[in-house]
Amino acid sequence: SSLSTGIGSLSTGLSSTNSSLTSLSTSTSTAINSLSTGLSSTNSNLTSLSTSTSTGIGSLSTGLSSTNSTVASLSTGVTNLGDQVNQLSTTINNNTTRSANNTAVAADMNGTGSDRPTVTAGSNSVAIGANSTDGGRSNVVSVGSPGSERQITNVAPGTQGTDAVNVNQLTQVQTTLSTALSGQQAQINSLGSQLQQTDQMAKQGIAAVGAMASIPQLDRDANFGMGVGTATFLGQKAMAVNMQARITENLKASINGGFSGGQKVIGAGMLYQWK
Repeated sequence: SSLSTGIGSLSTGLSSTNSSLTSLSTSTSTAINSLSTGLSSTNSNLTSLSTSTSTGIGSLSTGLSSTNSTVASLSTGVTNLGDQVNQLSTTINNNTTRSANNTAVAADMNGTGSDRPTVTAGSNSVAIGANSTDGGRSNVVSVGSPGSERQITNVAPGTQGTDAVNVNQLTQVQTTLSTALSGQQAQINSLGSQLQQTDQMAKQGIAAVGAMASIPQLDRDANFGMGVGTATFLGQKAMAVNMQARITENLKASINGGFSGGQKVIGAGMLYQWK
């Protein structure tokens, strides 16, 4: 009852003055003194005190209605603020931290020791996992650090030009390329063999022609002749046979053939001469 009277006095004092902080302080002091006196003279149990206090707070709230705030509302607001601070603290501890001037992300903010948080230095970079680092590079995603590399598993096949490629796709490309190269290698080997064969044939032909050219010509006073010749060119050997005949005094004919390996060179010719 005394407590209610004290709070009522405080309410009356506050409602009668809204002009200065000094008057409010004086009225409040008087009310508190009255409240103290009321508390000293009461021997009620905690339930009675709670009831009396509740009544007093209601009176105080009525007295402060002109200030647009109540003690009850203030108490509730402070309590709610405390809950919000606790929730904010929990959110900060459990959520990922983002730097205000850097969009790099560090995961596992509750980790300690080997699981301590990862810090990135590169702009627009992400480092995932304990002890991961982006090495200060920008626009990268890192899952490890030099000497502590990690694998990225369950990667879907890439479909766009900037997508990551998994091992299955790489193996498929390797198989396709190996098959294509095997076919090309067979063609290259065949072409190489043909070139070697052509080279050998050319050398044999040159050797055969050399052998044919080495046979001496028929003398002017002879009517018939037969000769042989031989030659070699870059390791290829050849032999040639030649027959010549004088048909008239001014007309002469010849036929010859050169042989080297499996190659044959056959030639024939006529010569007409006069003075």
